[in-house]
Amino acid sequence: MFCASAAVALLLLLAYGGFLVWFRMATDNALARAQRQLGQGKPAEARGSLEWLLAIDPGQEEAVLLAGKCLQAEQQWNAAAEMFGRIGVDSPRHQEASLSQAITYVHDSRIEAAEDALLKHLERYPYPGSQAAHEELRWIYFNLMRRRELEQYLKASLEQHPADFSLLFHFLYSEFRPQVAEEALGYLRQINEKRPGQASVLLALGYGQYRTGDGTAAWQQIRKALELRPAHLETRLAAAEILLEQGQAESAETIVSPSEGEFSSLVQRFRSDDRWWRQKSRLAELRGDRAQALECLEKALALRPFEREYVFHRSVLLQAQGREGEAAESREDAKRLEESENQLRLIVLSGELEHPTRKLCLQVADNYEKRGMKLQAGGWRRVAGQFP
Repeated sequence: MFCASAAVALLLLLAYGGFLVWFRMATDNALARAQRQLGQGKPAEARGSLEWLLAIDPGQEEAVLLAGKCLQAEQQWNAAAEMFGRIGVDSPRHQEASLSQAITYVHDSRIEAAEDALLKHLERYPYPGSQAAHEELRWIYFNLMRRRELEQYLKASLEQHPADFSLLFHFLYSEFRPQVAEEALGYLRQINEKRPGQASVLLALGYGQYRTGDGTAAWQQIRKALELRPAHLETRLAAAEILLEQGQAESAETIVSPSEGEFSSLVQRFRSDDRWWRQKSRLAELRGDRAQALECLEKALALRPFEREYVFHRSVLLQAQGREGEAAESREDAKRLEESENQLRLIVLSGELEHPTRKLCLQVADNYEKRGMKLQAGGWRRVAGQFP
């Protein structure tokens, strides 16, 4: 009896082992076939080759990733994003899956979901470990004309990688060759038609319309964005800027003076942002309080000393107070900043940095140094040192 039981157990063990061998072979064959079909431009057939495998083993990560790519190719964006989302954060394939999910959101015009996914991805897989994610996020900021956020993002990356040529290059270009509003508006309108109601897109639309001279339409879009995100710093600053340009100083004052009780975090962020202090300075000047205007402008300059417009307007306010010596000095500072900016702009517009040389990198570094931008100057000097 014991021998018979042992024999049955052995047969079952052998059968199970045989099944495992067969299953591995069948899995490999299904994956290879699906990969081949996808490469041949047959994503639906490829996905069909994976159906039985995913039915038996829904957690088979190679099959999940491949099925997600098939759905991408079929432009079934929601299904593709859900498929990539099956890969857990502890999986060795999570980096690929989370990036693919973010790119799927971009293709589906879900810009806010894409940005959120990319930020989470880069937090877990920092630059330069995920160059593709870095580029995707950079393009989102560029296309939505979010120049300050792009600058801050690139600067934070430069602080970790100060001699990275790609970061230095894009930082320079973000200032002197930003997105053209007319070009951006065409893209943004398509996004808004497909996925209406995204606050970041509405803000970009409003800013683009403001840049192209359509103040009425700009305010309509930015007001919608403000209703969706009343505590969003960039939206409030843009709203106040437009209201100031339209001569609505009281409304602008309300926008940049939120209740500390309701918006305590926003108030703190305002106080750390030079643009807010510049707007407070403009508002004080409109009230005729030049002393307060100068005080606020000095705070803006403390946060961003290389901003030429701040330096020049400081000279105007000093002159108005009869402080002619200080005003003349401030005008000279503004002139020096303008000269350095013009030199950098010429370098960018020439396209010479597509083929950098030691001399050119040092020229960029010198002009950054004159602007007091030591991080960028040091980075370009280190890049120059890599040339013979």
